[in-house]
Amino acid sequence: MHHYVHQTSNAEASTFWAGCGAIYKTVFDQVAGFNSKYRNPSIEDIELGYRLKRHGAKTRLLKSLQVKHLKRWTAWRLIKTDFFQRALPWSEIIIRQGTFIDDLNISRVNRFSVALLFLLLFCTVAAPFLSQLIILSGLSAMSLICLNFVFYRFLRQKNGLFFAFRAIPWHWFYFFYSGLAFVLAGIKRVKNGPQHEAEKSKQ
Repeated sequence: MHHYVHQTSNAEASTFWAGCGAIYKTVFDQVAGFNSKYRNPSIEDIELGYRLKRHGAKTRLLKSLQVKHLKRWTAWRLIKTDFFQRALPWSEIIIRQGTFIDDLNISRVNRFSVALLFLLLFCTVAAPFLSQLIILSGLSAMSLICLNFVFYRFLRQKNGLFFAFRAIPWHWFYFFYSGLAFVLAGIKRVKNGPQHEAEKSKQ
């Protein structure tokens, strides 16, 4: 999915990736480098990219330059990394800035997919009490597949039809915890508003 996202994102990038990225030292120093509040590997590169963009610096995504992360993924490591170290802190940045970018993991397609996934979950849970919701549940599922069809076709081309089918539940789970992270970040923002405003004013 990382490969697909980067290959389909804008060449004029909206942020920065430290996994495979280069930056002029003078520019890095001008924006005071990485934010030291991220004690563990998290989204310090993404946060840096947002500041670079605010300062007028340009970041280019070179799609022909590809690397492979030598990391063994398990279900728990996926949740730990993608939810706690990426989705939650990234959601906090988005809420603090008050704007979305139509790019990368937070494109309009992904945001609409999150909304459809939660609509699907609501209709599925409520269907025993209101049978008409079964139809809406089915329409939500079909819409999710259609909206992400190009990505699922990409998965089929890479590893076959069976792999693509097995990936769909994981992809929808990704939409679920991404939406959940945004809700939790919003609750935190409301609860600790003044603290967030103070932090924003320092940046």
